Amino acid sequence: MPFLNIKSRDIEDFINILFTTGLIGVILLYISSYALVATGWTLILEKFTPSLSGNIPFTRAFSAIDIVIGFIYFTWLNKSFLGYTRTVSQNLKLNQQVRVFSEKFFGIFESEKSWQQLLGSKSSGKEKTTEIELHEYIQDMRILLQSLIFHGYAIFTTKIFNDTYKPNFNGISRNLTNGLNAINESNTIEIEHELIKLIRTNIHLMKKEGFLLDVDIQDLEKNLNIIIEIIDHIDLGQTVIEPDLFNNHIGFTLLLYFGLWTPVAMWISFGVAITIIIYPIVIFILTGPVIYRSWLGDPFDPQRPIRLGEHLQWRDDYIAKIGQHARKSLEIKSY
Repeated sequence: MPFLNIKSRDIEDFINILFTTGLIGVILLYISSYALVATGWTLILEKFTPSLSGNIPFTRAFSAIDIVIGFIYFTWLNKSFLGYTRTVSQNLKLNQQVRVFSEKFFGIFESEKSWQQLLGSKSSGKEKTTEIELHEYIQDMRILLQSLIFHGYAIFTTKIFNDTYKPNFNGISRNLTNGLNAINESNTIEIEHELIKLIRTNIHLMKKEGFLLDVDIQDLEKNLNIIIEIIDHIDLGQTVIEPDLFNNHIGFTLLLYFGLWTPVAMWISFGVAITIIIYPIVIFILTGPVIYRSWLGDPFDPQRPIRLGEHLQWRDDYIAKIGQHARKSLEIKSY
């Protein structure tokens, strides 16, 4: 069965995580806490309601509640991991689409023939000036796309939003200086949309100068619209959040069930000793995944205990690849 397809390497990795990251201590702490809860309840019940011990019909009266709690538990467990996996996939999707755009844009200029066609219509006196202008446009696009990757990553976390991680903006043309400086000094959610506006302005200025054709603009605009859709979807997920009241209600319901009713039902069915042993194990099995999720923390936090994915490295790699595409375009000589 798929969920039993466990490899020896997986077991080794899990054991390594247990004993090198402090996870074993977290697990023991939770199990000890559950054991204290079980001990406390059994002592109270033995003292004040000894007649309930062994009263199985009493627990069967609440069997309908168990079914309802099962649905609530599934919802709670699913929500615990939904945000973790969704944000990671959204970030990668955005980075990949920006890279696709960069490959299409810089690919237009990555051949000597393309430069000759672009500069061939210019008079010999203006050819050098025109090539400098084209270099500026390509450099500007490189900076804009790298900025989009950086700020797109920063949507998901503020812990790494500092000058250390910002891309190198050296060589920016005067056409974009004011707009980009204003964007980099802002921490609002509109940063990505402002960058998209500057990218769109840049490609239309290049069309006006004769550096891009209508077919190029159409292709780039199509890809740009896909990027906008991804950003809008991310923004929606970051701003539209369920009220805490709903999640707190589910959490409180499960707390009452696992912390109050479950130890009582076990004591009635099994007695003191078995309840103290079994209750911590059962509750940890049920709540373990959520404990792991809480222990893992923010997937974009560079200081999280283990690296399920090198998100920061992925971001920097995409920024570097955009720079490589730009440099390849700028290395073409047509004279």
